[in-house]
Amino acid sequence: PSLIDRTTLFSILSLLLLPIFITVLVWFMFLEPISHMFKQISDMEKTGEADSLKIRSYIWEFQVFTQTFNNLVSKIKSYQHKLESDSQTDGLTGINNRRFFEDSYDSAWRFSARNNLPISIIMIDIDFFKKYNDFYGHQEGDEALKSVAKILQVHTRRANDILARYGGEEFILLHQPDTYDHLTETLEGILDSINSAQIPHEKSGVSDHITVSAGACLVEDPGAWMKDNKDLAIKIADQALYKAKDTGRNRYYISRLNPNSSA
Repeated sequence: PSLIDRTTLFSILSLLLLPIFITVLVWFMFLEPISHMFKQISDMEKTGEADSLKIRSYIWEFQVFTQTFNNLVSKIKSYQHKLESDSQTDGLTGINNRRFFEDSYDSAWRFSARNNLPISIIMIDIDFFKKYNDFYGHQEGDEALKSVAKILQVHTRRANDILARYGGEEFILLHQPDTYDHLTETLEGILDSINSAQIPHEKSGVSDHITVSAGACLVEDPGAWMKDNKDLAIKIADQALYKAKDTGRNRYYISRLNPNSSA
């Protein structure tokens, strides 16, 4: 038989290589992006974290799907952020709520103990607030709470200060004063600001406007001994608040927590 000419040989090779070329083309154009996409979605399902798809494709339908999916993920993250923010914020006053304070308090307490930084817990209560609500109504009571919260925010300028509504008309402030005198300046500033606001309170037993009482627990000598005493600090601050109320209200009282303190 005669030898296969070059044209015939080229045709045979082309026929043999064509399926391979088509397979590679289909893989890179269709199957590889789909495989990568499903892997990312599977990883999201395992971790429970929604994330944007990252694929490169020249297929218009894939580009549209990826863009639509990523837009959906963006909205989900936005809703998650809002839900997380709402779960940590008091709906009335807009400041932190008790849950946020309790979550942050432990880490702040340990940070203070580890770095030997003085720390104080301040409990603040609006004087005769029940009488205020009874006389002015709950709507005005809500407005008064908002006003007091706004004033208190002015005195939480330090990065590590945490202000929260602790419940009802009670607020709590985690404060890191440099000294005892610094703490007294903060407390005096709070009381002066509330008094200066002149929010009318005809039924108050101490003034013709809203006042607050405050009780503080101060740790001046922080250290490893603080480890199991963060709940005791809250208790001491609460007791100090009642001492401020018992001695006339519209004032503050400071108690110290040290290695020799006991419940």
